[in-house]
Amino acid sequence: MGIFADLTGAVLSKTSGPQDQHNLLSSVLGLINHPDVGGLQGLVGKFKAAGLGNLADSWVAQGPNSTVSPAQLQQVFSADQLRAFAQKLGIDPDQATQHLAAYLPGVVDHLTPNGAVPAGGIDATTVLASLKAKLFSGQ
Repeated sequence: MGIFADLTGAVLSKTSGPQDQHNLLSSVLGLINHPDVGGLQGLVGKFKAAGLGNLADSWVAQGPNSTVSPAQLQQVFSADQLRAFAQKLGIDPDQATQHLAAYLPGVVDHLTPNGAVPAGGIDATTVLASLKAKLFSGQ
Protein backbone atom coordinates (compact mmCIF):
# COMPACT_ATOMS: atom_id res chain seq x y z
CA MET A 1 0.00 0.00 0.00
CA GLY A 2 1.38 3.46 -0.91
CA ILE A 3 1.97 6.34 1.47
CA PHE A 4 -1.05 8.27 0.25
CA ALA A 5 -3.28 5.25 0.69
CA ASP A 6 -1.87 4.86 4.21
CA LEU A 7 -2.34 8.55 4.96
CA THR A 8 -5.82 8.55 3.47
CA GLY A 9 -6.82 5.51 5.48
CA ALA A 10 -5.44 7.00 8.67
CA VAL A 11 -7.20 10.32 8.17
CA LEU A 12 -10.50 8.78 7.14
CA SER A 13 -10.50 6.32 10.04
CA LYS A 14 -9.84 8.94 12.70
CA THR A 15 -11.77 11.95 11.48
CA SER A 16 -15.44 12.38 10.85
CA GLY A 17 -15.48 14.41 7.68
CA PRO A 18 -13.73 16.60 5.13
CA GLN A 19 -13.55 19.59 7.48
CA ASP A 20 -11.85 17.48 10.17
CA GLN A 21 -9.38 16.19 7.58
CA HIS A 22 -8.64 19.71 6.39
CA ASN A 23 -8.18 20.95 9.95
CA LEU A 24 -5.85 18.09 10.82
CA LEU A 25 -3.66 18.48 7.75
CA SER A 26 -3.63 22.26 8.11
CA SER A 27 -2.65 21.94 11.78
CA VAL A 28 0.20 19.52 11.05
CA LEU A 29 1.54 21.85 8.35
CA GLY A 30 1.11 24.81 10.68
CA LEU A 31 3.13 23.04 13.36
CA ILE A 32 5.90 22.22 10.90
CA ASN A 33 5.97 25.82 9.64
CA HIS A 34 5.77 27.41 13.10
CA PRO A 35 8.76 29.70 13.74
CA ASP A 36 9.67 27.67 16.85
CA VAL A 37 9.96 24.55 14.68
CA GLY A 38 11.53 26.12 11.61
CA GLY A 39 9.98 24.22 8.73
CA LEU A 40 11.16 20.84 7.56
CA GLN A 41 14.82 21.56 8.23
CA GLY A 42 14.00 22.71 11.74
CA LEU A 43 11.76 19.71 12.34
CA VAL A 44 14.49 17.27 11.32
CA GLY A 45 16.91 19.21 13.52
CA LYS A 46 14.57 18.99 16.51
CA PHE A 47 14.30 15.22 16.07
CA LYS A 48 18.09 14.94 15.84
CA ALA A 49 18.56 17.09 18.94
CA ALA A 50 16.18 14.75 20.81
CA GLY A 51 18.21 11.71 19.71
CA LEU A 52 15.46 10.67 17.27
CA GLY A 53 17.05 11.74 14.01
CA ASN A 54 16.74 8.22 12.62
CA LEU A 55 12.93 8.59 12.67
CA ALA A 56 12.86 11.87 10.77
CA ASP A 57 15.53 10.64 8.38
CA SER A 58 13.33 7.64 7.49
CA TRP A 59 10.44 9.96 6.63
CA VAL A 60 12.62 12.11 4.39
CA ALA A 61 14.41 9.21 2.69
CA GLN A 62 12.75 7.13 0.05
CA GLY A 63 11.48 3.85 1.45
CA PRO A 64 9.44 2.84 4.48
CA ASN A 65 8.70 5.35 7.23
CA SER A 66 9.49 4.59 10.84
CA THR A 67 6.65 5.11 13.28
CA VAL A 68 6.81 7.67 16.04
CA SER A 69 5.06 7.41 19.39
CA PRO A 70 3.27 10.19 21.26
CA ALA A 71 5.95 9.88 23.98
CA GLN A 72 8.68 10.48 21.40
CA LEU A 73 6.82 13.54 20.11
CA GLN A 74 6.80 14.87 23.67
CA GLN A 75 10.61 14.69 23.57
CA VAL A 76 10.68 16.76 20.38
CA PHE A 77 7.93 19.33 20.90
CA SER A 78 7.35 21.45 23.98
CA ALA A 79 4.20 20.97 26.05
CA ASP A 80 3.08 24.43 24.88
CA GLN A 81 3.50 23.45 21.21
CA LEU A 82 1.50 20.26 21.67
CA ARG A 83 -1.16 22.10 23.68
CA ALA A 84 -1.48 24.74 20.93
CA PHE A 85 -1.72 21.98 18.30
CA ALA A 86 -4.52 20.33 20.30
CA GLN A 87 -6.30 23.61 20.84
CA LYS A 88 -6.24 24.35 17.12
CA LEU A 89 -7.94 20.99 16.55
CA GLY A 90 -10.32 21.45 19.47
CA ILE A 91 -9.39 18.13 21.07
CA ASP A 92 -7.58 16.80 24.12
CA PRO A 93 -3.76 17.17 23.99
CA ASP A 94 -3.23 13.41 24.38
CA GLN A 95 -5.57 12.68 21.49
CA ALA A 96 -3.93 15.41 19.38
CA THR A 97 -0.49 13.93 20.03
CA GLN A 98 -1.78 10.52 18.93
CA HIS A 99 -3.09 12.07 15.71
CA LEU A 100 0.23 13.83 15.17
CA ALA A 101 2.11 10.55 15.68
CA ALA A 102 -0.13 8.88 13.09
CA TYR A 103 0.12 11.60 10.43
CA LEU A 104 3.48 13.34 10.77
CA PRO A 105 5.55 10.59 9.09
CA GLY A 106 3.27 10.55 6.03
CA VAL A 107 3.11 14.32 5.75
CA VAL A 108 6.90 14.67 5.96
CA ASP A 109 7.25 11.84 3.43
CA HIS A 110 4.91 13.69 1.06
CA LEU A 111 6.86 16.93 1.50
CA THR A 112 10.14 15.19 0.60
CA PRO A 113 9.31 13.06 -2.46
CA ASN A 114 12.89 13.07 -3.76
CA GLY A 115 14.40 11.86 -0.51
CA ALA A 116 15.70 15.28 0.57
CA VAL A 117 14.42 18.32 2.43
CA PRO A 118 13.68 20.95 -0.23
CA ALA A 119 15.54 24.23 0.03
CA GLY A 120 13.42 27.30 0.69
CA GLY A 121 10.77 25.76 2.90
CA ILE A 122 7.25 24.68 2.04
CA ASP A 123 4.16 26.54 0.90
CA ALA A 124 1.52 25.19 3.25
CA THR A 125 -1.37 26.23 1.00
CA THR A 126 0.03 24.37 -2.01
CA VAL A 127 0.89 21.31 0.06
CA LEU A 128 -2.53 21.23 1.70
CA ALA A 129 -4.20 21.40 -1.72
CA SER A 130 -1.99 18.56 -2.97
CA LEU A 131 -2.72 16.38 0.05
CA LYS A 132 -6.45 17.06 -0.21
CA ALA A 133 -6.38 16.14 -3.89
CA LYS A 134 -4.73 12.83 -3.01
CA LEU A 135 -7.21 12.22 -0.18
CA PHE A 136 -10.29 12.91 -2.23
CA SER A 137 -9.29 11.45 -5.60
CA GLY A 138 -11.34 8.40 -6.29
CA GLN A 139 -14.25 9.50 -4.12
